[in-house]
Amino acid sequence: MPHCIIEYATELEKQYNIKDIVETLNQDIVASNLFDNNTIKTRAIPYSTYLVGGKQGLFIHISIKLLKGRTAHQKQTLAKAVLKTLSEKLSFIDDITIEITDLNPDFYFKKA
Repeated sequence: MPHCIIEYATELEKQYNIKDIVETLNQDIVASNLFDNNTIKTRAIPYSTYLVGGKQGLFIHISIKLLKGRTAHQKQTLAKAVLKTLSEKLSFIDDITIEITDLNPDFYFKKA
């Protein structure tokens, strides 16, 4: 835990190495000292059909899903760190969003 999901415009692949974004996000999550690197699951999903502000423009959205137990301050600090890093690396993208949500442990199951 956590699950880190990167959603992005397919066109971004022409301008930036998506694997670098995955690795950068993973490094930011490790640097937060909130999680063990062995438990972090990071993946990227491209979208070819979408609208941003009514038109097809570059975007990246990060969803970080956690089990309960982190404070609001810890989650805000993590989100701001990820936003700062991505804003620096992807300065040519105007639409970068981060969302951190708590998973309900009563309804989250896994095979480990």
